[in-house]
Amino acid sequence: MYLDAADPVLIDCRITSNTAVGGAGLYCRQANPQVVESVILNNFAVRGGAMYCDHAEAVLIGVRVEDNAAGCGGGLYCDQSTAYLSGCILRGNTPSLFQVGGGTPPEIVNSQLDAADSAGSSTYCQTIDEFWADVMVAENPDDTAVMRFLISLWGAVGGGDPIF
Repeated sequence: MYLDAADPVLIDCRITSNTAVGGAGLYCRQANPQVVESVILNNFAVRGGAMYCDHAEAVLIGVRVEDNAAGCGGGLYCDQSTAYLSGCILRGNTPSLFQVGGGTPPEIVNSQLDAADSAGSSTYCQTIDEFWADVMVAENPDDTAVMRFLISLWGAVGGGDPIF
């Protein structure tokens, strides 16, 4: 879906199996989309497998971003953009969950990253130093903890104590 200077609210959508150069699931150019209770799954792009934001402000609430792939930013690629994610599930995105090329670091609250995404090898941020994210980390559904992670430049991740 290509959004140019639009502010849509997408509720209960399933965006799957698309290919593109940028943003195979959603490409947002100077747009402010809100994606709610939706699934962005199995998309492939050069940049931003699930979503590419170009001078955009994206809000994802209760969204499953899963098994997307790209040359960079398998989950989301943010170029001079901001992203707010709450109550989302982020897993299986390769080679990285996020790529940020300027703009404000993403804010991630009450969301779940799979073990690979939380390990740091698949979280990569460019041109920002670091950001904090409160995420649920689960290697299996029965073993879940909410931790505050410092996600820093070049994919290094430092963890803290569980927040509940």
